This record gives sequence, C-alpha cells and structure tokens, in this order.
Amino acid sequence: MTASPTLHWLEASGTLGRWKPVVAAEIASGWEAAEARATLPPVDALVQRGRDVIPEIGMGGWNYGPNLLRFSFDPDNPRFAAAMAEGALRRLVVHELAHAVRCAAIGWNHNLADALAAEGLCGHFVAECLGTPPEPWECALTPEQIETWLPRARDAAEGPYDHAAWFYGRGRSAPPRWAGYALGYLLVGRALAGRPASACLGEHAARLLRDAWDAKPADT
Repeated sequence: MTASPTLHWLEASGTLGRWKPVVAAEIASGWEAAEARATLPPVDALVQRGRDVIPEIGMGGWNYGPNLLRFSFDPDNPRFAAAMAEGALRRLVVHELAHAVRCAAIGWNHNLADALAAEGLCGHFVAECLGTPPEPWECALTPEQIETWLPRARDAAEGPYDHAAWFYGRGRSAPPRWAGYALGYLLVGRALAGRPASACLGEHAARLLRDAWDAKPADT
C-alpha cells in the first residue's frame, strides 16, 4: 500500500472553512477505492477554493502527471453541497488517480486518440471502483450526434487536435460540449468488452481502440 495523497491547501484565493474536513475525507475515500484496484504512485494534491469548476457540480479536478493533482471548489455554487453529498468529489479523485496511473505507465496524451482512450478509461475505472453510472459528460451525446462526430474523431485521431474544442466545445465549429468525454467512454466501453478498466490503464490508444471505432447499434 502507498501513502494517501499529501494535501496542500492553497488559501490565497480563500479558505474552504467547514468544508475542509469533508474534502479531506472524500479525497481519502477516493484514494482507498482506487488503491483497491490499481497500484498508485505517490501523489501531491493541491486543494483550493476557486471558480474554475464544472458548473454542474461546483468542483473540478486536474492531473499534471504521475505525481500531481489539483482540485478546485466553489462552495457558493448552488449545486456544490448536493454534489459533495452524492460523492462527486470521490469520483473525481478516482478519475484523476487513473490519469496518474496511466501517465506513470505510458506518459501523457499526444493526439486525440490518446485523449479519448485516457478519458474513457478513467471513466470506466470510476465505475469499476465505485459502481457508479456514467457522469453527465460521459453520456452527453445523442445517438445522432454520435453518428456525426464519431467518424470525425476517427479521422482526426492521429494528428494534432484542439483539446478545448473536443472536450469543452470551445471555438467555432467545435463538437458539442463534452463530446470527447462521451466518445471516449463509448469507445473504451466497446474496447474493454468485459475486461476491467484497471487492467488496461497502461494500454496504448492505438491498440486499445483498434477494434472499437466501427459502429455498433447496441452502443448508440
């Protein structure tokens, strides 16, 4: 077993007040769930109050390599308290730890296929560890949108890509918001074919997604 993450409380932008012990407990719980399924690297976690969050849950998480995570919280967000009570932070922690494991194994993303594989694996790892359904961003596309954007993602898979466009819907002619997360979750679900995500966190995108691109009506 490895030590739980070392938390670094960044308070120049404000304190989390009464939420501080809740945040610490949820991060520890997420670590415990992930550690039961994967060998985790040592991790520092930056924790701060801020508005750079997912508006729907009032919090956000980022991975900066094998050993560094950041979490931001906006307790003033009207959805924050309910999201915390429903385990949103625990799921974010497991998701970001999956990124850390994958990054330690094979490095960071180089193209869209890498990003789709990484986000999809992290989403399925959360489901494996916590038994939770997909996040809203992992099922954000309609069947019609999948039919439109999956072939475009395949065409763009190996070249330079705009992460903000594919994953956040930013920019002219960008895919719908969260398209990359939804397509990644779909593709990885097909690729796993019953295997646990934890067994594939170090698998390269080209191999993992090789047979996952072809449309399967049952998935869409």
